[in-house]
Amino acid sequence: MGGGIELHMDVDRGVITRSQLFTDSLNPAPLEALAQALQGCAYRVSDIISAGEALFELFPEQQPELQQVNAWLAENIR
Repeated sequence: MGGGIELHMDVDRGVITRSQLFTDSLNPAPLEALAQALQGCAYRVSDIISAGEALFELFPEQQPELQQVNAWLAENIR
C-alpha cells in the first residue's frame, strides 16, 4: 500500500458516526473500505480492530498493510 494516512472520525455517544480517510497511497481502496467499515462502529479498540480484520478477506494482498493500520489504531485509540 505505502503512503501516508490521515483518519478523521466523529464520535457521538461512543459510536463512530462519520469516518473520513485521506491517503496518498497508490491503492487507496482498502483504506477507503476501512473508513466506511468504521462508520456505525463503537469507539472501542476491539470493535475497531474487528472492523479492520473483516477487510482481510476482501483485500488479501493488502492484509499486511491493513494489519499495520490496525496495530496503529489499537495503540492510539483511547
